Amino acid sequence: MNSARRLVCLANSRKPDGRCIAGKSLTGGEWIRPVSARLGAELTSAECRCVDGCAPALLDVIDIPLSRADPRGHQRENYLIAAGPKWSRIGKVTWQEALALVDDADVLWVNDFSTTDGRNDRVPPENIGSCENSLALI
Repeated sequence: MNSARRLVCLANSRKPDGRCIAGKSLTGGEWIRPVSARLGAELTSAECRCVDGCAPALLDVIDIPLSRADPRGHQRENYLIAAGPKWSRIGKVTWQEALALVDDADVLWVNDFSTTDGRNDRVPPENIGSCENSLALI
């Protein structure tokens, strides 16, 4: 069942084969990452283009047609995009309004695992499932 979700765009990044867009729902405050059905879940430029021809920018309010939740491992915020309909840019929030979207997170990940380049900068594969979200606005 397809339904449009309204969110504030808080991420628009490059992936090796496309884009990654994510934001927070204006109705429930939960994170949403629209994804494709492809193995890497990346979006093409065409898939994440709004009706006006532009890609979503930070703080844009956009309506995105989604078909269903599509959690993949620790990325529980994933939602499969609906085929066909374009995304719609509704408006923009201010930085002040975006402050209401900040996540209350005491701990972002399990500490005590480090790489040779840093401290507490690694989450072992066996602990990935313990992460509640893969996205946070802090």
